[in-house]
Parts: sequence; structure tokens; C-alpha cells
Amino acid sequence: MGACQPGPPDVVKQQVAAHWNRRAPGFDEDFGHSIRTPAERAAWDRILDLVLPAGRKLDALDAGCGTGFLTFELARRGHRVTGVDFAPAMIAEARRKAAELALPVRLEEGDAEQLSFAAGSFDLVISRHVLWTLPHPQAAIDEWIRVLRAGGRLVVDDTQALGVLGRDPRSRAPYGHGGGGSLLWSKVASPDVIVVASLAKGFGVPLAVLAGSEAAVSRFEATSETRVHCSPPSVAALHAAAHALAVNRRHGESLRARLVGLVSLFRRHLSWAGFPVVGGRFPVQTLGTVRGDAAVRLHGALRRQQILTVLRRDVEGVGGPRLTCLLTARHTARDVAAIARALGTSDRARALAHSMAEP
Repeated sequence: MGACQPGPPDVVKQQVAAHWNRRAPGFDEDFGHSIRTPAERAAWDRILDLVLPAGRKLDALDAGCGTGFLTFELARRGHRVTGVDFAPAMIAEARRKAAELALPVRLEEGDAEQLSFAAGSFDLVISRHVLWTLPHPQAAIDEWIRVLRAGGRLVVDDTQALGVLGRDPRSRAPYGHGGGGSLLWSKVASPDVIVVASLAKGFGVPLAVLAGSEAAVSRFEATSETRVHCSPPSVAALHAAAHALAVNRRHGESLRARLVGLVSLFRRHLSWAGFPVVGGRFPVQTLGTVRGDAAVRLHGALRRQQILTVLRRDVEGVGGPRLTCLLTARHTARDVAAIARALGTSDRARALAHSMAEP
């Protein structure tokens, strides 16, 4: 099979590209988009040692490379790396950094769902925080597998969705079933895919995991440099992970049903209180009409009422911080009512929201 031919312009993809173009100038400032501490450096070294075959240089593709974080990490290890991204501003920033770092990488503007490369071009395709942004994730996975050589490796970071999303989503179960992550949610299944993720977000356990076919995992057990050179996880972390997975098996379906119900209730209550939120049905909900100094003040006001929220950088890169609420299955309808009541009965909160309302 040859390279995919581009079709007619896709309006959704153009909108997605415009979004990431706006984010490009400050993208590296967000948490996790660069390495700032020795602990982060050590963690990434362990992860890359785990997923990269030892002893040889690879032809690698970073699908959805953004400003080049993984592209440059692979290049520093001597691999021949190509980075592809749909947003021109992201590629421009990656090229600027490549020149500054004097790293010999290839950076191209392109569609991760319709790659221009011939079949069997790469030993490794790696993707981080990309799959959930794509209109057609199954098409992307098919393309990434197409450009892999026989015995090649596809690595996908799925931390955001593991434990929340799963197989066979329906209107009555929008998160799907099982909590196996966005690949199953997107109807993606292949023995060539390896998933690297943290259990911290979905399961509350500070442990990184690798998942894939029995053959792939067995190969890692036999050859991984991480298993040779790094200390094993603590017994406490392993017990916590085993317990979390057992809870998921026994109660995961009811917990996810409870969570999606809480998210729907949260969105309704805050809308009634005059605070529309963005975030769809995912349990990370951001107030749509509060940003900047108003968000900081409202964060403090809620904290004084024992309601904890998160201040995060505006995803559009403008307007200062936004106020985000993280929902879990441990929250209750009473918790949702409490934040709605705190916002809806506070003249100061309403004034802050309306002063920052988007046109």
C-alpha cells in the first residue's frame, strides 16, 4: 500500500489546527511539555529505556510532534527522527528549537491520519497526547501501523483516558466499558500497539504501566534496560495498583456510570447558577466565563469555603488562568450542589463571572 492521498479540506481538522496554532507560542510552558526537574528527567529516561529497543538506531516517527518534545528526546539518543504535526505554528516552533539545539531531525507539516510516507518506513512510531485530539483515531492507528516495518513498534501514551474510557461506548454508557483506555474506546485493537500510561489519574496510583499483547510484554520483560538498571516499584505502590485494578473489575462499571451522572449533574447545576462549563462529558470541567484575575480570586473564595479547584493555564494561550473542577466517583450530588450553591448565591462570584463573560 502506498502513501495516503490527501482528500478535500476537512473543516474539523482546520479548526483543530487553528486551535493548536494559537497554543504553539506558549505550549512548552505547560506542565509535562518540557523537563524542568531531575525527577522528571529520570522518569523520562526510564520510560524511554522501557519502550525503545536496546542496541540499535531506529528510524522513528513522532506522530503529532507538537513543538518537538519527543522528537528531540529520541534524536538525543542517536535515532533518526521525523516529526509530523498538522499545525504549522507547532512545526515552526519545533524547527526553531531544532536549529537552536543543533539536532538533525526532519520536521514536516502533515496529517497524522493521512501520512505521506511509504509503507514500512519506520522502526518506531510514537505518539503522546495526540489520539484524543483526532477526529478519526482508528484511521490514525491504521496509518501508523501501515508505515511500520515488520517487527516495528507503535507506542501510544494513554494516561488521560486509562481507567475512564473503555470499549463499546453507547449513549447510556458514554465512557464505554472496562476502563481500558482510548484505544478500546476508539475501537482500536492490534498486537503491534504498546500503551504506556500512568495509573495516577484514573486509578489514583503513582505507577507507570506498559500494556500490549502477551508477545510484546514478554519481549519487554526479557530485554528492557529499565528492569536491569532501575529500582523496582515499591511494594506499597504494587499493592495499591493490584487493589485499584481489582476494584475496577468488581465495581468499575458502576463507578463510571456514577461519574458520568455526576458530570451531567455538575454541568446542569452550574449552568443554572450562571456558570456554563466546557469539557464535554469528561470529568475535567472548566468554567467557561471566568479567567485571569477573576479566576484567581474565585479560586481563593471557593477555597475558603472548603471547595478545592484547580487553576490552569488558558488552553488558548491568552486571558490568564482558568478555573477547573476535577470530578471523581467519590464525589456526591451533595458536593455538586455545594459548589453550585457557593457560586449561585455569591454576588461577588456572579459579578466576577459576568465581568469576564466571553462574547
